[in-house]
Amino acid sequence: MSNTLILDVISAYISERGTGEFVKERSWTKRVSLLFVVLVIFVSGCKSIGDFDVNKALTEAVIAKSMEGTGEFSLNLIRDEKAQVPAEEQAMLKLFETTKFKFDSIKMESSTRVSIKGLASIRTYSIPFQASVSEEQIVLQIDGGKKPIVFQLQDEASNASMKAFVTELQSKLKDGKLSNSMMSYLIKQLPNPSKLNVDNVVETINGEKVSLHKLHGEITGKELLPLAKSFIKNMMKDDQALKELIGQLYDALYPMISAEWEKALAANSSKKGNFSKDADHLDEMDDMPNLGINPLNQFKSTVEPIMTGVKAVLDDRDSAIEVIHTEVKQIFVILLVALETLGHDDKKPWEATFNESSYMNTDLYFDNSLKLRKSNTTVMIAPQLEVTQGVSAVKITMSSENWNVNGKVKADVIATDGGSLVLDKASKPNDILKNFDPKSAIYQLLKQDLKIGKVSFPLFLGNGEYFPKSQQPFIENGVTMVPTRFISERLNAELAWDSVTQNITITDPETSRTIVLHIGSNVAIVDGKNMDMEQAVLTKDDQSFVPLTFIVTQFGGKTEWNNEMRMIQVTRD
Repeated sequence: MSNTLILDVISAYISERGTGEFVKERSWTKRVSLLFVVLVIFVSGCKSIGDFDVNKALTEAVIAKSMEGTGEFSLNLIRDEKAQVPAEEQAMLKLFETTKFKFDSIKMESSTRVSIKGLASIRTYSIPFQASVSEEQIVLQIDGGKKPIVFQLQDEASNASMKAFVTELQSKLKDGKLSNSMMSYLIKQLPNPSKLNVDNVVETINGEKVSLHKLHGEITGKELLPLAKSFIKNMMKDDQALKELIGQLYDALYPMISAEWEKALAANSSKKGNFSKDADHLDEMDDMPNLGINPLNQFKSTVEPIMTGVKAVLDDRDSAIEVIHTEVKQIFVILLVALETLGHDDKKPWEATFNESSYMNTDLYFDNSLKLRKSNTTVMIAPQLEVTQGVSAVKITMSSENWNVNGKVKADVIATDGGSLVLDKASKPNDILKNFDPKSAIYQLLKQDLKIGKVSFPLFLGNGEYFPKSQQPFIENGVTMVPTRFISERLNAELAWDSVTQNITITDPETSRTIVLHIGSNVAIVDGKNMDMEQAVLTKDDQSFVPLTFIVTQFGGKTEWNNEMRMIQVTRD
């Protein structure tokens, strides 16, 4: 897996400020990966052992630019059989009790272009998959899928200049020299755990026997807090290295940040200044009654001088480094105080979670050029709690083999010429389900186990009377009636209106089942066959209303009446 995750997280955090929703998904995945990277580095420590330079080896591993490899990731939930948890939660715990991802091929062309082929094993399901990642999108081809699934990582509606700025900033953060300095500084401050050693071994990687340095480290949950405190203290003490790093970051990043700052100040100094995209209309406001002021002009007159003054300070390199250095040191103090407080005020819950039973062991294998070629890591989180939520411990194991590190690698590309399913904020669960063969393992997992298409919601009937222009159901001749569009959308169905024929067509996109209704008629055409309804389709206040139970049952759902609450529960699996 990519060893540039730390830098990727920094750049993903920046990019999610100006790009689409799915960047957040991407950065979340990277943050989870970052947790494991940080833990591995914590376990490995930083000081040299014999002739082996741990600091340099870990730095080289983190900033690797390209590689090929294989890997595995497994998650085991050790369930607490005595715990009282709801049946649905119990089913989820059983489903993910043993989850494994086997990566048969990993090709990292660069830090932003990666392809993976592998097999996901979830309980009894075995699901082959392929994935390709670029700066623009993630493409996922899952066995049983009719089309590849695409997650866009950049919002096409984003400002073009902001996109360019974000791209350049990401590029600067991933620059080899700068990233090397950042990682070297951080790793240098890490204290060694009590169990850390290096052995010379021979391992077979990609069919080739390779002489390697095996770095073995162990850490228990009890050691984690003292090591974290030492890490913060080390960073506080190494003032010179911190200032040098801040200087390098300033030289690399501030020129472009300053240019964007200048643009913003210039734009905001004009009458149509744009402190927020919705603020333009305030500029046209009359002065506020009895005060004689314009709110936006008052805001500008207060904020602009401050922003200009801050920029003047930061434009001076030496002053900027001193200001940033002071702020960073304050952050270190706050972190250290928080850790000290955590060890005292929250001692019991901390000790219950991070104890001798919680641990992490890692073996990192480096070749003579200090390239990471193989890794095996086990993480056990076993909190000693009186009451659990159905899980007494979590065990995570990871392994990888790498070759052609920093060599020429070409990531595989999943073709989308024949069409794709683009998932965004407007996508519905049925959009995903209908993309898969109902006989496939992924469909069964999503539909039967995860129940992603399940619908369940209450409808409060009250006294059963019609309230004009409302979505509330009412009783007509003993039949519960609901707005056609409302019930269609809640059942994840599609609605079409033909003004010429006065027909309403409701279609289930997953099963393609179709119901055709006619205003004023109690006959529905379901998949081409006439069926009688208890009540004709009505119109009130330019809305059409249909019999609730008929529509729900035709789409495989059910209704349950709760007399005490005067409520109908609608459920559809």
